[in-house]
Formats: sequence, structure tokens, C-alpha cells
Amino acid sequence: MAVGLGALGHDVQDCRERFGHLMAVAGAVVYQPTDGRGVPDYQLQGGSFLPDAQILTCLSCEGLFAHLVRFETVPSAGPVPLSELVSACLEIVKADAAGMVLVAEAASLVGRSLERSPLLDGSVAASLPPGGGSARAVTPCVTLAVGVAARAERSALASFLSPLGKRSWPAGNFHAAAFSPRPLTQGELDLAATVAGLFEEGTLDKILQLSHENNDQAGAQESRFVRGACWLGPIAEIESDRISG
Repeated sequence: MAVGLGALGHDVQDCRERFGHLMAVAGAVVYQPTDGRGVPDYQLQGGSFLPDAQILTCLSCEGLFAHLVRFETVPSAGPVPLSELVSACLEIVKADAAGMVLVAEAASLVGRSLERSPLLDGSVAASLPPGGGSARAVTPCVTLAVGVAARAERSALASFLSPLGKRSWPAGNFHAAAFSPRPLTQGELDLAATVAGLFEEGTLDKILQLSHENNDQAGAQESRFVRGACWLGPIAEIESDRISG
């Protein structure tokens, strides 16, 4: 799984005007082009075909998920905020940092969307941590969210994470794909089949980098969820790498 800035295409020059928020998980790669088309693009792994993506910068996780957690909110309590959901997940994995994949019915998604390729401004540091682009809200929807979260500072991750709620922790970096609303399958879930089903049976609307927004009139806002499933994997080792070409 990975979240970052990238595009689908054969080389960097081909993607120069389209780089935007990108996420990858279980054989699916999806991103939000910044060339004005407004519609997300994606590729699914199948047979001998592998998605062809160019990456400017990203967080990627390798390994097996240790937990699958199902959740459903009590109607009287209302939808659960992203920060509370992430805090509960970090308690379950008993780790200060974890990779997470979330498939859920969302009451609202709050995040940001880049409107211009960072290469057109001569920089690839446009905003892996939330901050760049325009604030957006999508309601309601089914979402596939991919990201990394931490509840204490890890120096190697610090520059990639931002607070998910009003407090400094938990912090994270999550990209989310918003699909047309529909009930989620009950019972045990297979991640690859679940992800493929979202793209094959749903309508993909938008890719957002989830963020916590402060609004003087409406108050603090963050994404909120009604029910869903989380695949969790504690992060044991962090490496930094740079690929040229």
C-alpha cells in the first residue's frame, strides 16, 4: 500500500501536467489528475497486467496486515471522527505507528485536492502532509482510505504526518477514494476482493487527502464514519529512499 503524489503514465514527461494525489492498495492504483479533467483515473492489476504509475514522492508499506477490525457506530452517538477511529486502531495493534486501509460508509469526507501539478511549479514537495490545494467535503459516500498513522513522534515520519483532529496526536497521512453510497458486505472480508469490488461495482467520484479543517463559522471539521472495516499493520521499521530517473 502507498499514498503520495503521482500519476498513471509511461514516464515523468508524459505525466508532467497531471501529477496529483495517488493511492495504491491490493493491486489497485488510483489518482486525481490535476489537468482540469476533474475525474479520478485508476488501473487494476489483473493477469499479467500491472498498473503503470510514476511516483514523485510517497509513503509505502510492505508486509502482512496483523488485524482486521469491523466497527459500527451507535445511532445515538453519531458517526465516529477519523481521529477517534485511528486512536482506537493504534490501541488494538499496540504500536505507536501503523499502516491502515479503511473501507467504510462515510457520513462525510473532509480533505484537500491539488489543483495544479507540483512539477509545473518546479517542486515535488507540494504537500504530502495535508496543507496544499483546496478544501473539499464529500457526503455521504463509501470510501476506500489508505494511509499511515502515529500516536507519538517518529522522526523519520514527522514531515509526512499532520494532526488528524484538534490535538497534535494521533497524526497521519491518508488518501481516500469516494464512491457512490451503497451498503457494505457483512461478515469476513477479503481485502483484494473488497477493493476490486468497489471499482467494478461502484462509481468513483473523487480522491482527497484527508485533513482536519478549522473553520471559524462551522468549527473544527474532520471525516466521520458510520460503519466499516480496517486492515491494520504495526510499523516496525522505517526506511528512507530516493529513486532517480
